[in-house]
Amino acid sequence: MSIRKAQIRTKIQLGGLVIKAGLLDPLNLHLGDDLQKDEQNFEAVATLLGAFCDLSEPLQNDEAQKILWRERGKKALANI
Repeated sequence: MSIRKAQIRTKIQLGGLVIKAGLLDPLNLHLGDDLQKDEQNFEAVATLLGAFCDLSEPLQNDEAQKILWRERGKKALANI
């Protein structure tokens, strides 16, 4: 598999995690929305990106929080 195809596959999988986490409904986003060109989605996209940015520090520095999130994620994946 080429590097480019592998990167695209990872991006698609990450998008799936966003959906599985239930992050679309609270932001009034829908599958099929154009998140780059549709100005109506700008606020929702900015909110989601800001939340992801806030996750970055604990993921790098807080092992206890990572363990809690990991266990919660395992439970969520088991229920899918």
